[in-house]
This record gives sequence, C-alpha cells and structure tokens, in this order.
Amino acid sequence: NDNYCRQQYMDDHVNNAALESAKMAGRYTALNLRNSSTIEFRLWRGTLNINTLRATLQMTDTLVRIARKRTLSWCAQSSWSDIAKYASRYTELAEYLESKNLN
Repeated sequence: NDNYCRQQYMDDHVNNAALESAKMAGRYTALNLRNSSTIEFRLWRGTLNINTLRATLQMTDTLVRIARKRTLSWCAQSSWSDIAKYASRYTELAEYLESKNLN
C-alpha cells in the first residue's frame, strides 16, 4: 500500500526530498524504488539449491517484517546481529546462516 510507505517515512521524519532522491538512484540498486506500487529487492544471487532459495525468501520476509515494525532510524543504526536474531523463526534461514557462520 503506497500510503503505508508514505506514512512510515513521515513517522520517521524523513522528508519527501529524501524519498525522491532514493527513487532517482535507479533500477539497478539493492532496492529498486522507482515503481510507484512495488519495491524490488535486488540483493540476492540466483541459486538452484532449494534450501538456499527458501532461505533467501525467508530473509526477504524477515527484512520486510523488520521494516514494518521498526523505525527508519533503528534500521539505519542496526547491526547484523540485530537483524540475524529475527531469522531464527525460519528453519532453512537459520541453517543457512549457521552454515555460513553468519548467525
């Protein structure tokens, strides 16, 4: 919902100029914000491993859940350990992070 995103930015005291600046960054950044009704994640490499694919989808879901619950300031100041603790809710993601020593 476009209004939800707009409200979150207002709640976090980020002005519209900052949002427009992010949109101007282009399609080929980690997050493509150029479309008015979608946010495109361009963070992940392709894989043929089903567990890696599941872990990737679970990490994307984790990031979205964090973004919805936390302020922009918290997200900007968070560390990997702050984010990784949310991953434990998913089996494949927790196993993937452990296999890469990222937990």
